[in-house]
Amino acid sequence: MDRRTYTCWAIIEPADDVPDTWTAHCLEFDVVSVGNSAEHAVDMVVEAAAIVIEEALNDGRDPICPAPRECWEMLERIQTYGKDGTIQDAVELAKRQKVVLAVPLKLTFTKIGADREMGFDTAFHPPRSYVAVANTVTVSMTC
Repeated sequence: MDRRTYTCWAIIEPADDVPDTWTAHCLEFDVVSVGNSAEHAVDMVVEAAAIVIEEALNDGRDPICPAPRECWEMLERIQTYGKDGTIQDAVELAKRQKVVLAVPLKLTFTKIGADREMGFDTAFHPPRSYVAVANTVTVSMTC
């Protein structure tokens, strides 16, 4: 059985221009999405990245399409100067100051059917739970 796992990073932060909205940017695939909470933004960017990956794999293409350099530099700053915490900790902190999160993601795809198309791996996760988000995230705080 052909299985591919992608470990990647998402940068999550409150939207500057829309209240009660969070943005999520998956850096390895340069996919951006939004949600009405930090957790929702993570779910939405995972779904968007999964669609991009699945289509690329089924077309025989490499799905990796990295985000611009400045996004990776932000991740490096978060990893260097940030502190560990939960998404819930970051949401509470975001009520008082600017918060940016770096969240590790893991997406697994398995070849299904005779046509050899790639599909989400649901054998080891509950249905529609094709990503494992770490229990802790790295939080960077800037004023």
